[in-house]
Amino acid sequence: MLYMIQEGRLVYEKEENAGMGDGIAIISKTEMLKELHRDDPFDQLIGRVLDHEAVRFETQDQMDVLCLNMTDEKRDIHPMVLFFQAHSLWIITDQKESLDDLMESIMQNNLNTWSMQKIFVRIMEERLKAESAHLDQLQKQLVRLEDGVIKDRFHQGAVTQIMRLRKWLLHKDHLYECSEDALSLMALNENALYTKAELASLALIIRQYHRLAQRVSALQDYVSDLRDAYQAQVGIDLNATMRIFTVITAVFLPLTLIVGWYGMNFDMPEYAYEYAYPIIIGVSTLLTIFLLLYFKRHRWF
Repeated sequence: MLYMIQEGRLVYEKEENAGMGDGIAIISKTEMLKELHRDDPFDQLIGRVLDHEAVRFETQDQMDVLCLNMTDEKRDIHPMVLFFQAHSLWIITDQKESLDDLMESIMQNNLNTWSMQKIFVRIMEERLKAESAHLDQLQKQLVRLEDGVIKDRFHQGAVTQIMRLRKWLLHKDHLYECSEDALSLMALNENALYTKAELASLALIIRQYHRLAQRVSALQDYVSDLRDAYQAQVGIDLNATMRIFTVITAVFLPLTLIVGWYGMNFDMPEYAYEYAYPIIIGVSTLLTIFLLLYFKRHRWF
């Protein structure tokens, strides 16, 4: 979709009043790749940038190129490439529909103070809100996982979930740091494409990325603490299980000794005694009860 900025208003390029002004083009990545002409220098630049969509900033002749990666609630990565010139802005993304909806809301705004850079800032603010919402969902997921681990110490899949979240947060941290670095290079304004006010707005975006990186760092610490707590709780449970087995062994050890005595091929003096067998049974029962009560009183199980 093509847009123009006229006297501070955003309009479709096909409108009758659309003439001179700053132009903004929002292009689907798939459509852009189909229409590239590799013999055209500008198309060659676009093709090279789209082939390597790592987060970065490049300065070309009278043009700034900014490559960013956005994520959604499904943890899918969506590259967004922006080409800035003095009177044009090209945005190539696979989320074209959401950007068109945003531009539609801007057009419905009665303010006549829009500029190409202000629209870029507005787009970044919406993307940063989405990133912040994703971090909120991730934090709630961690809280639910912590509750599940506490209620069910052998929570199925807890280790897998913790490791998956840890890797995703590591990716997020790298993404935000690279985005902050790229926008900081853009703020140097080597091609003199932005005013002081626009650079101040860009500085706010950079600080928001920095705060997101700090939130990710805090969530990483949370995940590490959760993993340590889970492992410690599993260790406690294993120790409790081993203690029960130790008590059982200690209770039946005297009985095993008695069995060993009477399992030998010797004539015991009590063999001839009429009540020897009931007495042995009674002694074994009383000994078992005594040991169980003793261990219970000392809270060994």
